[in-house]
Amino acid sequence: MVMEEHPAKALAIDAVNAVGLAARNNFDRLFRSFILVPVGIIVVLLALYGVHSAISLTPVNFPASVICMILLFLILILLDAIIGSRRTATFSKIIDVPLGFSLRWINTFFTPSFVLLPLSPAVGGAEVGKIAGVFILGFIVMMAVTAYMLLFLQKIFGTSKRDLVERAEEVPPASDFRDRRHSNAANSVQDLTEAIELDELRQSSSILGVNGSAHHSQQEILNLEQPEPVASTFRRQGQKIDIPPSISQQEVTMNRAVDSELASMGDGSSTNSLNPIPTRTSHMSHRQSNDLARTSTINSIRRVLTGHSTVHGARRSSRLGTITDGDRKSDDSGLQGLSDSTAGHSDRPESAIGQSTLPPEEPAQTGLLLIGKPSQRAELFAAKVTQYLDTFLYTTVFFLVGLPIYFTTGYALIAHATFTVLMLFLGLRLPARVRRFIHPIFTCSGFTILGIYVMSVAYHRSLDWGLHAYSTGRTYLTLFGVEEYKNVLPGAGDLLRTVLDVSIVALALPMYRYRGDLKKHFIVIIIPNVVVGLVTFFAYPPLCYAIGISAERSLSFIGRSVTLALALPVVQSLGGSQSLVAVTAILSGIIGVLIGSYILAGLKIREDDYLTRGITLGINSSAVATAHLLTTDPRASALSSLSFVLFGTTLIILSAITPIVHVIRHMVGLP
Repeated sequence: MVMEEHPAKALAIDAVNAVGLAARNNFDRLFRSFILVPVGIIVVLLALYGVHSAISLTPVNFPASVICMILLFLILILLDAIIGSRRTATFSKIIDVPLGFSLRWINTFFTPSFVLLPLSPAVGGAEVGKIAGVFILGFIVMMAVTAYMLLFLQKIFGTSKRDLVERAEEVPPASDFRDRRHSNAANSVQDLTEAIELDELRQSSSILGVNGSAHHSQQEILNLEQPEPVASTFRRQGQKIDIPPSISQQEVTMNRAVDSELASMGDGSSTNSLNPIPTRTSHMSHRQSNDLARTSTINSIRRVLTGHSTVHGARRSSRLGTITDGDRKSDDSGLQGLSDSTAGHSDRPESAIGQSTLPPEEPAQTGLLLIGKPSQRAELFAAKVTQYLDTFLYTTVFFLVGLPIYFTTGYALIAHATFTVLMLFLGLRLPARVRRFIHPIFTCSGFTILGIYVMSVAYHRSLDWGLHAYSTGRTYLTLFGVEEYKNVLPGAGDLLRTVLDVSIVALALPMYRYRGDLKKHFIVIIIPNVVVGLVTFFAYPPLCYAIGISAERSLSFIGRSVTLALALPVVQSLGGSQSLVAVTAILSGIIGVLIGSYILAGLKIREDDYLTRGITLGINSSAVATAHLLTTDPRASALSSLSFVLFGTTLIILSAITPIVHVIRHMVGLP
C-alpha cells in the first residue's frame, strides 16, 4: 500500500515545482527583463550623464534626454546612409531592448509628480478654480488652433493622392472608427498594459501556445484572427503595439482589416468576410478563454519537461504570432478536458486534462530544480504564475525584500518602487468603463500616496516624511559630484524620474522608423510649433495674472503642454512654480489621451489624417499622448515625438534670452 503524503507537504512540493517550471518556461523573458534591460538602461544613463556634464559647461540649460533623443535619431539616419537599412535595423533591434522597455512603462515614470502633490504649497479655492478654467479652456482652444492651422497648411503645401492612398491602406474603415470611438481611451490603456506584458512574452518560449514563422501563408495569418479570444487578442495587441520591419505592408493591411471586422462583432460570432470559417470556439466564454490560456501554458510546460521545448522554440523566430492547426487542436482538446474536470468528473484520467499532442515521455534533463515528477496541480500553479508573472515577482519583492529593509533600516526605495508598480497594475486592471474616465496614472498615484501613508504610520512617521523619502532629489544627475546630496540616498520617485529620461531618448526609434514622413512634412511641422510656442510664451502669463492667478503660477502656464523634461528648465529660467507645471504638463497629456479623440472628432478632423492628429497631440499633450499614439497609430506618434521636441525647444530658446525673460516677468509684476 502506498502511503499518501501529508497535504501540507504535498502543497509545498507542488509550490516549489510550480516556481521551478514557471522559471524555466520564462527563462528568456526573465533574462531579458532583469539582465539585458537593466544593463542597457545603465549604458543609456551613462551617455545621458556625459551629455549633461557637457551641457553644464555652457550657459544653456537644455535637458540631456532631449539632446540624446535627437542625437540617436541622427545617428540612426547616418548609419542607414552608411551601412544600409538592414544592418541599421539590426542595431535598432539591439537598442530597443532597454529603450522599448522604457517606452512601455512610461506611464509609471510620470507618477512621482502626482504622488508629491501633497508637498506643494496650499492654493486657495478661488485660485484653483481659475487655474482649472484657464487650463481646460486653453487646452481646447489651442487644440482647435493647432488643428485648423495644420489643415490650412496642408491645403497650401498640398497632400498628394499617393499619401492618401497609402494612409487608407493602413487604417481600418471609417465605420469601424465610429464603432470604437466611445471606447478608444479605455482600449488604448488596455493596449498599453497588454503590451507591457505581451512584448516580454514574445521573447520567451510560447506561453500560450502561440508560435511564429516567417513562412506562414497569408491565409494562416487570417486564420489566427478567428474568434479564439486569448490567441487573437495576443496577436492583435502585438500587431498594434509594434509592427516589426520584417512584416510586409500587405500583411499589416490584411491584419488590420481583420481587426476591424472583429471589433464590430457584438456577440462573438464570426462575421469575418475575409475568412468566414466558423470555429467551435466562436462563442467561448471568458472563463473558457482563461481555461484555454491556462491549458496552453500547461502544454508548453510539459514540452519543457519532455525536452520538446527546443524543437518548438526553433520555429518561433518571427514576432508575428500564428497558431498552427496542431496547436489549435491541442488547445481545444485540452480545454475540453479541463472543463470536464472542473465539472466534477474526478474519475477522468490525468492525461485527458490539458492533453498534449506530444507522446508521453519521462522528464528530460532540463536543469529544473524539481522534487519528483510534477503533479497536475503543480502544472496549474505554474500556468497561473506565468499568467501573472510580473505581479507575482513584484509582490514577492515587496513583501520579502522591500518591507523588511524598510522596517529595519528606514530605507524605502524598494518598498515604494515595487508598491508603485503594483498600483499601476491595479489601475490597468480596472474595468474599461472606469479607465475611460480615470487614467491609470491617477489611480496609481492615489493608491501610492495611500500606501506611503500607511507605511509611514506603521514606521511611526508622518506622510510628509514618507513623501520626502519617496523623492529625495538624488537622480542620476546628482548621483556624483554634488556635495549637497553626498549623504542622501535616492528614493523611488528619483528612480522613476531617472528612467523617464531613458523613455524620452527612446522616442527616437519611432521617429527613425517614420523618417520619410518627417522629411516630407517638415515645413508643415515647423510652422505650427513656432507659432503656438510664441502664443503660449507671450499670452498665457499676462492673461493668467490679469484674472487673479499669482505671478509664479502664471509663469508656470508657459509650460502647460510641454513635456516634463522640457517644461521644468523653461519654468526654472522664468522663476515660475515647478510643482504646478509638473502637474499641468502631465495632466495635459492625460487629457489628450482621454478626450483628445473626441475633441478632434468635434473639430471634424479625419480619423486617417495622421499628420494633423500627430502634430496636434504632440504640441498640446506632449510625451504622454505620444506614448498613447504608439499603441494606436505609430506613424502619428513619430510626428508627435518631433512636434513636442520642437515645441519645447522653441520655449527653451525663448526662456534662455535674458531680455525676453525680463519682459515676461515684468508682465506679471515681477522684477
